[in-house]
Amino acid sequence: MKHRVVLCYGDGEHVPVLAAIGHNLKEKNVFLCDSKKIVNGEEYFVVCSKTPEDSEQKDMKLLITYSKAGFVRGFLYIDEKEYPVLDYNVYESLQIEKYCYGNIAVVRVPDEFEKGNHIL
Repeated sequence: MKHRVVLCYGDGEHVPVLAAIGHNLKEKNVFLCDSKKIVNGEEYFVVCSKTPEDSEQKDMKLLITYSKAGFVRGFLYIDEKEYPVLDYNVYESLQIEKYCYGNIAVVRVPDEFEKGNHIL
C-alpha cells in the first residue's frame, strides 16, 4: 500500500489536535512510502513504511507497532540513525502548506532530529 508520511520535529511543529489548526507542518518533510504489515501477532502487529528504492527522496524507513488499542511504539531510520517515534497519528485529510493530503500519517520525532542537519 502507498501512503504519505510527514515528519514533525522542532518547537514550531506539532501533531495536529484539530486537522487544520496551528500544526505548522512542512511540505519538505512529506514522504511517499510503500507500507506493508511485517508482523501479525495475536496481541500486536508491526507495519514497515519506507521510501521506494527508485525514489528521489531520501531513504527513510519507519517501523510502527500497534496493539488493539492503537499506536504502541515506533522507530524512524534515516541517514543510518535511529530515532524513537514519540507520537503517531493518521488523518483522512490534512492540509500542509498549499496541499491537502489524504490518508497521511504524522510522525513526531525528537527535536534532536532537527539538530542533525538532515536535508530532506
